[in-house]
Amino acid sequence: MFIAHDLLVIRHTSGRVAVMYLGVVVEKGIADEIFANLVHPYIEIIWSAIPVPDPTLCGKHNCIITVVDLPSLLHPAKGCLFVTLCPLAEQSCKN
Repeated sequence: MFIAHDLLVIRHTSGRVAVMYLGVVVEKGIADEIFANLVHPYIEIIWSAIPVPDPTLCGKHNCIITVVDLPSLLHPAKGCLFVTLCPLAEQSCKN
């Protein structure tokens, strides 16, 4: 088992991946498949925040910025734990 916050390292060193948010697995599977097809909005957001090493592209890549209420770890949401940060959240996500 390898635990890290650096998605580029994970992508290149791991065969299978489990992505967690607040201690809950939000997506798991084969690393190449997960990173080729970002499904969960949390993974899209953290993937978009990876710095671009090419200075000519600095500030030109699509970093997703969210302005939201941070979730409470003491009183988590009843539905999806990511609901307060998710740009795709619907009413059904809150139940």
